[in-house]
Amino acid sequence: MNEIEELRARLDEAEETLRAIRHGEVDALLIETQSGQQIYTLQGLDAELNRFRGEILEKISEVVIVLDEAEYIIYVNGYTEQQYGISASKIIGCHISKLYRCHWHNPDDEKTKNEILATDGQWRGENTHIKNNGKSIYVESQITRLKANRSMQSGQLIVIRDITARKQAEQALNNSQIQLRLFIQQAPLSIAMFDREMKFLVASDHWKEEFGRDSDDLVGFNYYEVNKNIPEEWQQIHKRALAGEFVRNNEDMWIKEDGSRQWFRWMAYPWTDDNGEIGGIIISSENITARHVVKEELLTAQTRLSLILQEVKACYWDWNLSSGKIYASPEWDRQMEFEDGHSPGTWAEWVERVHPKDKEFVLSAKNDCLTGSKPNFEVQYRIEHQNGSYRHIHSRGVLILDQHGNPDRVLGINLDMTDYMRSRELKEQRDKIEKATQLYVASQTAAAIAHELNQPLTALTFYGFAAKKLLTTSHPDLLKLADIIDKCDNQIARAADVIRHLMFFLHKGEISYELVDVNKLIRHSLEYVRASNDFSTTVIQQNLANNLPLIRANALQIQKVIINLLINAMESMETYRKNRMLTISTCKSPEDSDVVLTSVKDSGKGVSDRSVLNKMFQAFYTTKSTGLGMGLAISRALIEAHGGKMWAEENDDVGICIYFTLPIAP
Repeated sequence: MNEIEELRARLDEAEETLRAIRHGEVDALLIETQSGQQIYTLQGLDAELNRFRGEILEKISEVVIVLDEAEYIIYVNGYTEQQYGISASKIIGCHISKLYRCHWHNPDDEKTKNEILATDGQWRGENTHIKNNGKSIYVESQITRLKANRSMQSGQLIVIRDITARKQAEQALNNSQIQLRLFIQQAPLSIAMFDREMKFLVASDHWKEEFGRDSDDLVGFNYYEVNKNIPEEWQQIHKRALAGEFVRNNEDMWIKEDGSRQWFRWMAYPWTDDNGEIGGIIISSENITARHVVKEELLTAQTRLSLILQEVKACYWDWNLSSGKIYASPEWDRQMEFEDGHSPGTWAEWVERVHPKDKEFVLSAKNDCLTGSKPNFEVQYRIEHQNGSYRHIHSRGVLILDQHGNPDRVLGINLDMTDYMRSRELKEQRDKIEKATQLYVASQTAAAIAHELNQPLTALTFYGFAAKKLLTTSHPDLLKLADIIDKCDNQIARAADVIRHLMFFLHKGEISYELVDVNKLIRHSLEYVRASNDFSTTVIQQNLANNLPLIRANALQIQKVIINLLINAMESMETYRKNRMLTISTCKSPEDSDVVLTSVKDSGKGVSDRSVLNKMFQAFYTTKSTGLGMGLAISRALIEAHGGKMWAEENDDVGICIYFTLPIAP
């Protein structure tokens, strides 16, 4: 037999010896101490065999201890010295407590051990040993009661295995399983773990709320029994996962039994056991209904915003302050007719195209926004178009701060105001021309009146001087005085004819007539007046009759009359009352069913003298510091030219009301 075979035989015999000791198949041992002294304790075995087994006990990697009846140590093997860090010479003959102290996990375990040893002669179990250095180890101990004989007194044989590593691994595994269970149960998602038969192993609280049908504990229940209406589609997904497939859906709609719709993001995938075999599946699900609704609302809002920006032809932009780059929507390229890649990509390029006269206040507005001096970036400026012209742009933006409160970016929109500015400039130019024309017409009218009235006024002056001189005589000639007065009357009549002919001359020309809805003209006139006047403190009351008959008139002229009356009413209330009311009414005249009656009533200062109610319609009569005093005169002339009448009356409380009639169309 070679050395390898001999060693293998020794090891086999050592294992057999250890097995026999553990299972109580021996009553005693032959022990060889380090001093060379031998104790023969095994009956029926020769000394050589016992000596050999003693050598084996010295080499095995388990603690072997022999105690006497009083639990004093009479033998320890070499591994005992290594495990407990103390030499045999220091503990042989000492009480076992000098080697270690037992810590029983259950107070009754020690009592149980003693009872079993007394009855069965052998005990096996686990406890904790506390070494002399204070370190604790988990051990698996087997204690065999030794019977007394001629070679040895009774005592105990203790075989100890250090199972600390195993216990720690078991504890770690147990902790891991507890943590996994707690993680699953308390996860903010719906998570459930199933075996291959789709029985619950563990389920999160969210799962129980979503799918548990009010069950507190689902462990052990079959998934399809808890949820009896699982669609075939889902059952096929479970089978695919049990077959090893990883199945997922990031947005899946589920119609619940009550008809409500919910959206989920879910995954189903297999889990494997220690042998790498599929032990079941794990299903995780997240209810994303709220997120889906917000997403839909955001998409709707974005669509609406896009439509609005497209309708108003607005460009939106995003200025990154750290990089200086500006993103502008495609509408900007369309407005400025930039080709791809030629639109300003940075703030510096943007400012470079701003009109030189506008750069200063554009930069000032930018600085005010970034420093917080003003809440928003808002400025109107001119910027160079691709064709070299300048467009009028109104920019408005808001400053966005980062998580540290520092300026990060500016988001805003651009409105192309060019067409508006051009129309406004044209309107201002037209208004200036119209005012100049009115002034010219007024001056020419005054000149014509002065020229035409010069002769009758001169004559009146002469006749007045003659009458005055005649009255200074001692015997005035009454016949001559009467003749002078008759001539004065003639000159006055001549002056009236001059005025009448001039008014006819001013209003002559071709006038187009059409069927007109007075109520419609009033509404349009109110819109026109609102556009250029502040009505914030004025209550406008419209009492417009339904089914009002149409009139035949020149719509533009009648609208001018209405606008003039509305503006006069507003001006009369301008400094008189805070709570101002303007009432415009229409109806068929109660006195003449063939005419439409319109009235404009204000709550202004009124008139101080009733005679003013007639004077206000005279040419050049005015109580204002501005104006020619021709508005009401022309308005009455236009109404009368249409066959109607215009007059004014005092209100019962404050202000006045102006009425006019127009004939109903035949």
